[in-house]
Amino acid sequence: EGNAGIWDLERVQGDTAAMLLFKIRNRKYCEYLYTGSSTLDLHRRFAVTWVGGGNVVSAGLWIFFKVL
Repeated sequence: EGNAGIWDLERVQGDTAAMLLFKIRNRKYCEYLYTGSSTLDLHRRFAVTWVGGGNVVSAGLWIFFKVL
């Protein structure tokens, strides 16, 4: 409902020619998406939102690869 399903991308310094770095923030709750420490299995992790305030740690940085 409303902006709860809308996510904003915030570009972060550290881009290269092949990839872009972003933080992903929920517009309604102003919480950042990050990978949690709990795992589903060897190759998958939970994605959760950061409610602690302050800076987002590296688990909250998302890499988008450029298609060249």
